Amino acid sequence: MALARALSTTALLATAAALPACIVVSKIEAPEVSKLTADVSAPKAVIDAFFEAWIKEPGQTFTTDRLERTIVANDEFLSFDGMSPNDTVIQSWNEYAGVWGPGMNQFTRATLKPTDQFKLVRSGDLAVWAGLVRINGEMPNGQTLDLPGHMTLALRRTIDGWKIIHEHMSTGVKR
Repeated sequence: MALARALSTTALLATAAALPACIVVSKIEAPEVSKLTADVSAPKAVIDAFFEAWIKEPGQTFTTDRLERTIVANDEFLSFDGMSPNDTVIQSWNEYAGVWGPGMNQFTRATLKPTDQFKLVRSGDLAVWAGLVRINGEMPNGQTLDLPGHMTLALRRTIDGWKIIHEHMSTGVKR
């Protein structure tokens, strides 16, 4: 048995010696937990501004200007949106603004607010927020909307600061 192991080890070493010198095997390390949670204040400020942008007051025309400051306003932005009237996959800022600018103006008043934050982690230039939200609204006919949802936001640090690059929203919260 020992002879078989020795021969196997010898064969393995001989094979390794025959490999090209350019092959480098390196250890891939996961970020330390402290690095995942370090300095989340800048992404948190963007997330807070994102939710503050989702307020429509009676008599106000909702615009996406404040929202645009929190999102990568180009084709990089991707939303999986459970509230969109037609498409749940929205593949650019322009498409998203085209859905939600007019959509919010159908309400007399409306808000999207976080109710529970489960995670806010950061590693390098990426951060992820996950939590529960509540969508409230009132239509001109008096009909109301009060709906809990799940939301995940992915952020990336850009030359313009932290921006949301992905939003995933779904409804049907069960706890």
